[in-house]
Amino acid sequence: MLIVVAAPFVARAEDQLSVKVGVWGDDASIGNTGITAKIRTMTYAVDTTSFDYFWIGDNLENGAFIQLGYGLEPGFYCLKGFKIRATFSCTGRSEFIAYSDARWQWQYWPNRFGPDFYYEIGPTGSAGENGTWHSYSIEPHDRVGWTFSVDNNQVGIAEFEPARSIDPMLAVAEKTTNSGFPGRLGPVEFTNLSYFKNSVWHEANSLVALSDCSSTICTGGYAYGTSVMAPSIIAVGSGLRAQRNGDLIWTSSYVMLRVKMHPDTSFYITTVTGRQLYRGDVAVEIPKGMYANVSLSGSSAPARGLLGIFGAVDEFQGWIGDAGSQNQALTLLMDGDKTIEATWVTNLTTPAIIAVILVVALVTVLIWKIFRTSVVGCAHDRMHYAFEAWNSERVELCKSTE
Repeated sequence: MLIVVAAPFVARAEDQLSVKVGVWGDDASIGNTGITAKIRTMTYAVDTTSFDYFWIGDNLENGAFIQLGYGLEPGFYCLKGFKIRATFSCTGRSEFIAYSDARWQWQYWPNRFGPDFYYEIGPTGSAGENGTWHSYSIEPHDRVGWTFSVDNNQVGIAEFEPARSIDPMLAVAEKTTNSGFPGRLGPVEFTNLSYFKNSVWHEANSLVALSDCSSTICTGGYAYGTSVMAPSIIAVGSGLRAQRNGDLIWTSSYVMLRVKMHPDTSFYITTVTGRQLYRGDVAVEIPKGMYANVSLSGSSAPARGLLGIFGAVDEFQGWIGDAGSQNQALTLLMDGDKTIEATWVTNLTTPAIIAVILVVALVTVLIWKIFRTSVVGCAHDRMHYAFEAWNSERVELCKSTE
């Protein structure tokens, strides 16, 4: 998963320090076409070498990146514009932004790996007063592309064809600075992270830590982290416990994954909480809205009972139940309780070969016994006999040679 974020309206040095901490939404939010969250405005003075930005965003299937939030970045700036092929164009007015002036702003990058971008910054104080909550929403619009709204009021438009997200939704606190001392970043609170998918809004049921820093200075005693303040409310920024990137930090609930398995087969279940080896039937709790990957350690196992003693093997055929596949590995989106079962077919090749060998051996022994008994019977007549032929009515084993 990749996030690409920068301040599009300020030239940035390559050796700049960049800190991003926050959360990914649950795996169920992959494929969304809209996101929303409430962000609590925190105002404080930021020096002219820094840009503090608190936003929600998405990486899109078409390669683009989109985000909306509020920022603190003092200086004189064009409030709306774009940069294409290293050429900057200002399409709005320019004005001075004060040291603690919190303003909404959106950004759209047609290629999240490239340098081109579009952006817009709101008027002074547009992110609200210190300590107040405000909703931020990115939604598709058939006729105009993407719309950006703050407190349900449309504030901007990006005229690009909407696309689904390729990753979970994001909620991030970001600092970009030229200073060797990164300093304060919020902390800022986020809540009610939700996404639009299949024509319905859904709340994120699990949150996974995101932690990214472009410099080793972030490991030198500066604390930037994420903390759960209350159910579905997180604080992000400085002075908080650092979280390991990719760790689960909150879930609304756990759902049950039941796996029905061959008693002699081992398999792994991999989730955001780790990878665990199991054997036979199991029931495992999974954070709601997250993926669970189930993979067999082998595709065959000895058959049970007498057939197994003679070498019969049960071979994996596929998965049935709440998800199906013929592959040994299966990934499920755990948006509710689910049950899957591994199906098997018994391979009787080895027992069949053994059975043929035994039959051949038995017939050979019987023929030998019959032949030996008949020859001994002829000898009792004290005559010289020799085997001649089979008779249709009886077996004529001896004939006098006199």
